[in-house]
Amino acid sequence: MMTSSPPAPPGTNDQLSPIPSSRPKIFSDGMKRIACIPFVRNLIEYSRGTDDDDYLKLTSLLHHKTDTASITQAELDTIFRNALAGLPDQSWADPDEPVIDMIYREADACLEADEGVNFANKIVLSMAVRLRSESYMLGRINDPATTDAITKNQNWELFKLFDQRGVGSAAELAHLRSVLLMTPENLHINSFMYEPIIDMSDGSLRALYTTISGLDESRE
Repeated sequence: MMTSSPPAPPGTNDQLSPIPSSRPKIFSDGMKRIACIPFVRNLIEYSRGTDDDDYLKLTSLLHHKTDTASITQAELDTIFRNALAGLPDQSWADPDEPVIDMIYREADACLEADEGVNFANKIVLSMAVRLRSESYMLGRINDPATTDAITKNQNWELFKLFDQRGVGSAAELAHLRSVLLMTPENLHINSFMYEPIIDMSDGSLRALYTTISGLDESRE
């Protein structure tokens, strides 16, 4: 009589936990490289604290900060090597490329990918949606003295300013509210923290990214 194997514990499926499958390709596969960013940031938070320079730099790849556009692939290589043991002796092919350019490029590629359970794609789209939405709100609010002082819950705080100052239409507010509802403020190693992304359909994230990208690009 055949017996079924017990279910794998959360996080052991490569589709649901990007770090194990991504480590060998962290210097060559843009999608997997980006998917590791929030998890490496979380590891640094646990091991070194939130004042660590590497933690702050990775935060600037999850939220639009003053240094977001200037963080390069070479800097990301160094952060990964400092945080993850046993990485291959490799580097990203274009060390001077801004990481934000890769995030948006890979998010665009997600729009053409086959639908299915691909957690890395969903992380990339969620990150890109938040970065695009914050870029748009920062540009419309146009008050660096106020927005640069935000230290936590940045997307929510920007949304409140955007609403209070009346700088957007009702339709724009609705789209930006969808970002708050559909993408988590923080992506954590603990599986229960990213279950909302796993449960969300590819189509919903793709549609939201397309809409928010259109807003951000219309401002440029």
